[in-house]
Amino acid sequence: SDLPGDQLVKFALEATGEGPAKVTVSAEGGGNKAIQTISVEVRNPLPPTVEVTRLTVGKGETRHIGFSPFNAGPGEWATLELASFPSIDYDGIFTFAKDYRFNCSEQLAARGLSLLSIREMLPEEKRQEADRLIPVLLQQMFLRQLGDGGFGYWPGASDADNWVSSMAGEFMTLASQNGFSVSRGVLGSWERYQKKNIQNYRNNDSGNLKDLEQAYRLYTLALKGEPESGAMNRLKEGGELSRQATWMLASAYAIAGKKNVAKELLGGLKTDLSERPEREATYGS
Repeated sequence: SDLPGDQLVKFALEATGEGPAKVTVSAEGGGNKAIQTISVEVRNPLPPTVEVTRLTVGKGETRHIGFSPFNAGPGEWATLELASFPSIDYDGIFTFAKDYRFNCSEQLAARGLSLLSIREMLPEEKRQEADRLIPVLLQQMFLRQLGDGGFGYWPGASDADNWVSSMAGEFMTLASQNGFSVSRGVLGSWERYQKKNIQNYRNNDSGNLKDLEQAYRLYTLALKGEPESGAMNRLKEGGELSRQATWMLASAYAIAGKKNVAKELLGGLKTDLSERPEREATYGS
């Protein structure tokens, strides 16, 4: 434009790959010239596409597995896993957890718990990669602790989320038990938050899975080696528990060293784990 003043110009950029990129913008006019270079982090908002084929090969059988890459570009790969029993796709779990792009506190804790669960089953290179990622997730989690010791669902939240706080504590406790550095102050404040909510629990409405929320709190403290035996007994004897809460409470008793009580709770309990409506308080966990 020949008129003086500022103008906003929009333009599209196409990246050739992921990683840091530099964009240089120059402008000339009236005998003057201005140049500015800025750095832009380029990332793919979608996780890689992975196709898994599972086959059962019977004794004496021969099976053919075809493979066609999604495209002919670099980065395509394939792996073959053989097992004498139904296997777990540890590599697929690792890839999904590593590349997951969303970062609410529930998802941070779920990623951390998944990595802790599978790290010993990964090849050495990927185990080391998981071990580098777990402390990063822990640091992000620490920043979401509120003054009362609980954890917010998102950064900057004003109120703690009970279910997320239990997930965060389980992640931190297991990380500490697996040799990762966990802030004692953060963990101690979380423990006090859990104990306060355990003592304040009064809701016996199993229809909304409040009993599961309480059982999960009890489980996390038992996992840390600080079982609240009195509260566990009160929950067990306090009325009809939902099936989900019964399983969780039995787990708490088991890791607290009271396996006979756990077996008693589970005796006669239905084991058909059919789909159930997702409850907002537990985010479908």
